[in-house]
Amino acid sequence: MLLAGFAAQRVIDYAASTPLKARFGLEIEVTIEPQRAGTGGAVWYARDRLDDQFFLLNGDPWFDINLLDLAGRLIGEPSATGAIAVKPLPDASRYGVVEIENGRLTRFRDRPERSGSGLVSAGVYVFRRSMTNGKRSDRPTGVSS
Repeated sequence: MLLAGFAAQRVIDYAASTPLKARFGLEIEVTIEPQRAGTGGAVWYARDRLDDQFFLLNGDPWFDINLLDLAGRLIGEPSATGAIAVKPLPDASRYGVVEIENGRLTRFRDRPERSGSGLVSAGVYVFRRSMTNGKRSDRPTGVSS
């Protein structure tokens, strides 16, 4: 499933014409959020179509990550709602910074004012569908684009 908001028609056109569908036997569904609400909003609008556990990948960053390892972290921690891939950068000043204590995400911080090293979100997550339970105003923060 592809979640679309910005440039939704381009995403629809790609999903309809990509040769990857035939190559890998994929069925690609595009869900369009009715009004732009960031990544968290797109997930919220697609919540009834999600599997019990699902990957969420931002469309812009790409890097090599072991998705099975990331999923294993969620499976191995039954009380966790999700797991996030982070990437250490020597200069994280262009990005928001992720703070982790004892293996748990504790905070997303805005871009630092000065250059310096830090952990940034790699735009790759695995979540439990239960993350979308509750009212829309209760949806998780820290999952926005």
